[in-house]
Amino acid sequence: MDTEAPDLKRYLEDIRTIRETVLRGEDRLHVPAWFFLTMAGLIAAATALHTVAALLWELPLRTSLLAIWLPGFILAGVAEVTAWVQIGREEGLPWLSRSFGRFIATIAGIMIAVSAISIAALFAGFSPGGVLLLLASCIFLGYAPYSPSISILVGWILLAPGLALLVASITSVGATLGAAALIIVGFVVAGIAEQRGRRDDG
Repeated sequence: MDTEAPDLKRYLEDIRTIRETVLRGEDRLHVPAWFFLTMAGLIAAATALHTVAALLWELPLRTSLLAIWLPGFILAGVAEVTAWVQIGREEGLPWLSRSFGRFIATIAGIMIAVSAISIAALFAGFSPGGVLLLLASCIFLGYAPYSPSISILVGWILLAPGLALLVASITSVGATLGAAALIIVGFVVAGIAEQRGRRDDG
C-alpha cells in the first residue's frame, strides 16, 4: 500500500499537469480583435462599391463579382493568414511544426472551399445577401473555439436570415445592404468582445 500511494499521487499530478497544459493551449489560440474589425471594413468597402456600381453605373453582377468581391475575398484571406502568423509569433508556436501546420492548412482549406462555393453560388444567381450571410456565419462558427463566446451567437443569428434570403431568392440591392449591415455589426461586436476579453485577462 505504501508504494501505491506515491504512484497514485504522481498519477493525479500528471492529470492535473495535462489539464493545465490543454487549458493554456486553448487560451493561446485566439483570433485577434483587429481581424474582426478588418473583416468589417472589407465588407463595408465592398458593399459600398457594389451598391454604387449597381445603382449609378448599372454594372452587371458578374462584373461586380470579379472586380469588387473577388479582390475582397483575396484580401480577407491575406488578413486570415496574417492573423494566424501573428498568433504563432506572439505565443511562440512553431510555424512549421506538424500540429500547428496541419491546423493552419485545415483552416485555410476550409475557408478557401467555402469562399469558392460562395462565389460559384453568386455566379449562379443565388441571393447575394443570403450567400454573404451564410459565408459570414461559417466564419463565425468556424472560429468560435478561438473567439469570444458571442461569436457562436452571431453565427447562428446570421444563419437564419441567410437561409431565408436563399429560399425566397431575394436578390435586391436593399436585401444585400441589409445583410452586409448585419455582418458588419457582427464582426465589430466580436472584435470589441475580443479586445475587452484580452484586456481583462491582461
